[in-house]
Amino acid sequence: MINKTDKVRVEQIFVVKQGLTATAPLNPKGTKLSNGTAAAITVNGNTFQAGEVMLETGQLGIYGASSMAAIDATSTVATDSSIVIAVKRDESADSASLPAKPFEISSPISAQNGIVFTGTAYTSPLNNVIAVGAGGGTGVITALDKTVYRITVAYNGRRTDMLNGRNTPASYMEFTTPDYTTLALNAVNARDHLLQGIAFSGLVDSVAYKATGNEAVPIAIDTAGTVGTGVLISSLTAGQTITLGKNSAGELFNLKLSESVVASLKATLASATPAGPIPATAEIILVDKTLMGTGASNVDMILIVATDQAKAAYDKITETKTRIKVGLSKGFLGTNSNLELIKPLEGEGLGRNWRIYYESTAGLRRFDSSELSGLDGGSIHYATPVSASGKYSVYTIMHADVAAASNGVIAESPLVSILLVETADTASKGAIQAVLNPYFKSSPFSSFDGETTAAGVVIA
Repeated sequence: MINKTDKVRVEQIFVVKQGLTATAPLNPKGTKLSNGTAAAITVNGNTFQAGEVMLETGQLGIYGASSMAAIDATSTVATDSSIVIAVKRDESADSASLPAKPFEISSPISAQNGIVFTGTAYTSPLNNVIAVGAGGGTGVITALDKTVYRITVAYNGRRTDMLNGRNTPASYMEFTTPDYTTLALNAVNARDHLLQGIAFSGLVDSVAYKATGNEAVPIAIDTAGTVGTGVLISSLTAGQTITLGKNSAGELFNLKLSESVVASLKATLASATPAGPIPATAEIILVDKTLMGTGASNVDMILIVATDQAKAAYDKITETKTRIKVGLSKGFLGTNSNLELIKPLEGEGLGRNWRIYYESTAGLRRFDSSELSGLDGGSIHYATPVSASGKYSVYTIMHADVAAASNGVIAESPLVSILLVETADTASKGAIQAVLNPYFKSSPFSSFDGETTAAGVVIA
């Protein structure tokens, strides 16, 4: 039976290591958790001495709870009424003051008490991207003489809301055009001059110029790549630092591109899946006030990207994305394009988020009352196995420990066992699914959710 009340489930989180030397992710059926013989045993490409846990560090094992022997795809609730999950720990960083803990092991998982087996694939985070202007069509911006143009950006987000309460902070990008008719600038050069001027106004107040700046970063775009002197959006890479502009003193406006910012910008392109509205030829143009409007570039759009909110040195808030609302509040025509191309997404399976969750739940239960409180400041602790940079597919098994108390009342302890597997580790994912899906399907008290097919939980 799966508990339907508001009882807190006790979480046990297991991290499966990628890149093992074992010849297969799981040991063959019948392999014991530990070597109980007096001789060395070689299994799955590894040799284990007497008394050793027969798992490589970071390797997963799935065992019958009573036999403590590995199960496989042929195992059912008829052959093994309950199972346990174990992972060999990396003990290299453990303090000598701590009790030996060679492996993590789950509470017995009894399908007869009800199971909900869920799979959640890794999903990349995305940053909010707004496009002002267009390369063609009715959304094209036409620069007017001696006109004040203003873009208003309003900010929302977990951290923003915490700091500002019910208030919505805003920033502004503003530029006043000269008399383009007198200057004899054609429509293309006048638009280039206007949009670079607006972008410059936004850049000087953004994180591209100062660490404490606004998260909304304007990027000047030539959608057709007309001049060919810019940086193709399609060529951007995570970790790259790109120069978005410079001021009269020669100071550069640089932005280091996170993986999610690169993914978000590339998702705006027509070559993306699904296709975005921006041509694959689109280039990022360096904003230079000495060259704008001279024909050196043809900026016809501004992409406003909301970068991640700044994190503190000691930070336990998982949400980092900013949601922006962009208004063309002055000077622009009603026909000028202002489109939200990419919505912000925190993502699924991010290592940093799971590490924070682990340290506030399962990580605390690794200590008894005589040991560390579990706070990060403790000097004696077991190392956290979750990598902050990991990208995890997640398998969740909700189950329960049910027993009859002496008074005859059923006592239920709701539990959950969670497996974190690197999303690129297709071998481990396939092995887990090949064993757990048929095993849980052999019980009428099991159900499946998340990334499911007729076979059960399937994460590619």
